[in-house]
Amino acid sequence: EELVAERAMAHAQALQSGDYEQALAYTTPGFRASARAQRYPAIYSGATKWEKVDLRWVKCEESDTGSVEACEARVAVYPLIPGVLEGIPVNVDATWLFIDGDWYRFED
Repeated sequence: EELVAERAMAHAQALQSGDYEQALAYTTPGFRASARAQRYPAIYSGATKWEKVDLRWVKCEESDTGSVEACEARVAVYPLIPGVLEGIPVNVDATWLFIDGDWYRFED
């Protein structure tokens, strides 16, 4: 859970700073190879207007074999839209998958 927490926060912080290439590196290899990956900056264009990001929780469950292959993580983002959503967190949930020795964010 600790490694997923670190990667979930690093992904959110990369989006917040506008480093879409770094954020994309946290997504699954299959997503990165898809045509949709080219639109990643457009999908998360509002992320640079996040005032801050906070990790809320990570939940991992063992499979029948005793290994952990997927986790759920929730990151709270605080949009900076004065007078509208200022200071109100929006929860962003994501599934993280263990692939080839590392954790990656699953994108639909």
